[in-house]
Formats: sequence, structure tokens, C-alpha cells
Amino acid sequence: GQETAVKLAKLTLRADKDLFDREYDSAISYSHMSGNHSFYGGTAQYVLDACNAKEKVCYIHCDYKNSGCVSEYSNRIYRQFDKIVCVSESTKKRFLEVLPELSDRTIATYNPINEAEIRALAEKDTVQYDKNFLNLLTIARLTAEKGVERFVRVLGSVDFSKVRYYVVGSGQAQPRIEEEIRKHGLEDHVFLVGEDSNPYRHMKNADMLVLPSYHEAAPVVFQEAKALGVPVFTTRTTSADEMIGEKYGVVVNNSDEAIAIGLKQILENFASSK
Repeated sequence: GQETAVKLAKLTLRADKDLFDREYDSAISYSHMSGNHSFYGGTAQYVLDACNAKEKVCYIHCDYKNSGCVSEYSNRIYRQFDKIVCVSESTKKRFLEVLPELSDRTIATYNPINEAEIRALAEKDTVQYDKNFLNLLTIARLTAEKGVERFVRVLGSVDFSKVRYYVVGSGQAQPRIEEEIRKHGLEDHVFLVGEDSNPYRHMKNADMLVLPSYHEAAPVVFQEAKALGVPVFTTRTTSADEMIGEKYGVVVNNSDEAIAIGLKQILENFASSK
């Protein structure tokens, strides 16, 4: 179980006496606690038990209330930190719905990104798209919660003749996504690109970044798309309205029906612009 794995991790890490004895101003666990049945490296416990620091900080990158990470064990761990950093105001709100007593030591700040580096990388071997099509792009792990499978399913239910949808990433959901592509005859319209160490070259010229997730906290890809001036089409997850709203793209309710309605509107706008 999680607690046993964490105990083993702490024993291993405390064996590094030099690191344990050194004093720091601040020690930060940049990873949050995972669910009880998920593999987890024990970073929060390492900061608490194996770091000699004046201040101990833990980041929250998830929708703590709804992502399956809540447990009494995790709550006990968070209560021991001097400061909790949530990666958006919406993420902070969700966290405090579970642990309101930590409000005086919980803050919100977006994940740091290097916009200059992102723009420079986007210029390297930049992908060129056929502008006769609406070129949609998703950059994500291909796991169930990212919703790529359902976006392909929805795409197959609308007039997709002028759409090309590119997916950068890999993961365990790929076989199911490939089945949806075949099922809806989308072989010439949906392209699974695979992993790329420089996803920004795909993003720069895309018409829209698509994030059809079932749940998210505050995706860094929102900030990356904004840095490159690429509008975002996303389902309504924890921070979508806060980070995208109407200014940076389109936020729809988190259902297949709402995705279909939003996608049809985008296609109508694309057709009228031609």
C-alpha cells in the first residue's frame, strides 16, 4: 500500500546523511499526494521527515476534492506543512473545501513557465498545417481522464470533412482511441503523432488547442498556448473559466453533448471565414 511504499522511500532517502544534516531555508514538495492505490514517490513525507528546513512547502497540482486523492492519511500530511501552494485560485478553492482549517497557510500561484524559451522552441522545425482545414491539436498523456477518446467519438458525430485533429502524446488509452478512429472512419482526419520532446513546434500554427479532459487542476498547457497566441477549446474543469474564459478561447460544459455543440459552432465560424 501507499504508506508502506512511503516508509521504504523515507528509509532510503534518510540514508543520505549529508542531505539530511544540511539546513535549508525552505524545502518544497513539488508533487502532491496521490490516491491510496497509486504509485507515489513519497516527496511530501520526505520533505517533512528527511529535510532540515525552516519552512516546509507542498504544491497541489490536482483537483483535490474530485480527483480521488483525498484520504485521512493525506489530510494528516498536509496539516503538517507550513505552507500549501495551489496552482490556481480554483485549485485552492477545491483544496480548502476539504481542509478549510488550512486557509491561513494556503496560497495560489500559477506554475512558472519560460515564455521566451517556449517561443524559441516553437520556431524550431515548426509544423505547417493545411489551412483548408480546421487544424485542432491536443498535447497530452493518452489516459482516460484526458478525454481524447471521447473527443474523437464526438468528432465522428459531426461534419468532420473540414477538420484535421492531431494528438501529440502516448499512453494506455491509445488502442481505444485508435478503435474510435476506425469506428467513425476518421483515418484521414485524426492523426496520433506520438511523443515529441518539442510539442511547441506542433502548437504554434494550430488553429486551436483542444483539452477535452474529464478533470484537470490548472494545466500548464493552458499557459503555453496563451504564450503562443493559440486559442483553447476546453471542457469546464477546475480552472478552465479562470485561465481561459471567453478571452483565450471557448469553455464548454463537461459532457459529450456540450462538446458537440461547441465544436459545431467553431466549424460554422471556420466555414464562414473561408
